[in-house]
Amino acid sequence: AQLIDVSDDTHLWSETYDSDLSDIFRLQDEIARQISGALSERLELALPEVQGEVVEWDVAAYELYLRARQAILTRIRNDEAIRLAEAAVLIEPDFADAWAVSGAAQSFNAFGLSLDPAAWDAAWALYDESWLAASRAVEADPRNSLGLAVLGLTKVQQKKWTEGRVFLERAVDVESPDPNAILWLGILEMQTGLLDDALATFDRGLELHPGDLNLIRWRVNLLAQQDRWEEVRQTAEVLAPLGDADALIGRLAAGLVLGDNDLDELTEAWFTLLTAGTVRIPGQDTRDVVVDLMRRVIDPDRQAQVTPDEIPSQWSLQMQWDLVGHYRPEVLAEVLLREIPEVLQAPGQN
Repeated sequence: AQLIDVSDDTHLWSETYDSDLSDIFRLQDEIARQISGALSERLELALPEVQGEVVEWDVAAYELYLRARQAILTRIRNDEAIRLAEAAVLIEPDFADAWAVSGAAQSFNAFGLSLDPAAWDAAWALYDESWLAASRAVEADPRNSLGLAVLGLTKVQQKKWTEGRVFLERAVDVESPDPNAILWLGILEMQTGLLDDALATFDRGLELHPGDLNLIRWRVNLLAQQDRWEEVRQTAEVLAPLGDADALIGRLAAGLVLGDNDLDELTEAWFTLLTAGTVRIPGQDTRDVVVDLMRRVIDPDRQAQVTPDEIPSQWSLQMQWDLVGHYRPEVLAEVLLREIPEVLQAPGQN
């Protein structure tokens, strides 16, 4: 373990720990305790004492949980995460973290289905499964941050905003809140118009989890909604070396507003991402509609007539909202309401 001052690359402290893995959980706590003590002394910090209560999880179950946790970070390997988490709780039935990961993955799957009206029944059934898994997590550990957050996310995605906020606030009001809990609370605050609160939530999350890409992306989106384009560009440039698609589009969108690049460069970047599959849209026709709408949003002089029959499904309409309105959803809303009201006002749809 070592501590480096990244401002000048100086070495502040290091230590080597050598032991066997026969009791990995106790070893984990012991090393954490020694590092905390060393840093407290070296940096003259009053760090909280590391608590030594160790839960004796089966190592195989713990490894399955870690792999499941990694899978849900992608938001697309949800079935794999569910399979791994369910295998973990077969070994350790009270493993709260594994139950919480299973609930999160099922909620992500449910959201994907809910974008297609024909699949709403299946989506609501998955939300029920997500709720049950997260409930098992909270039963095993009432302060399990991810479990509480999944309960909140499930309620929010079912449009039960107030109930969802209560769970999300409980999820972030723990000693070490899960980054997803902070992210989802911030998104809810954005959706309900509490932009200053959302920015404070994202900033708090990044203090605790500086490298969390989802927190960074949503903070960029919020800054763009507030027309803080210089900050959008600065943040996107930091992410650019990671090859992040949102970082590329964020930098070009900011550059368009600030006069650093033109519309053609932005749309060309979209085509590149679409062709590579980095951005997922169901079919060539939908891609063309997305690009046409994007051109309209950014440059009103470029007219591209969009008719209702060019919008294949509610799912693709949601994708257009996500992609075209990623940085200026209020502008996209105005365009959609003006150009395709028949789609938005179809019977049985809100």
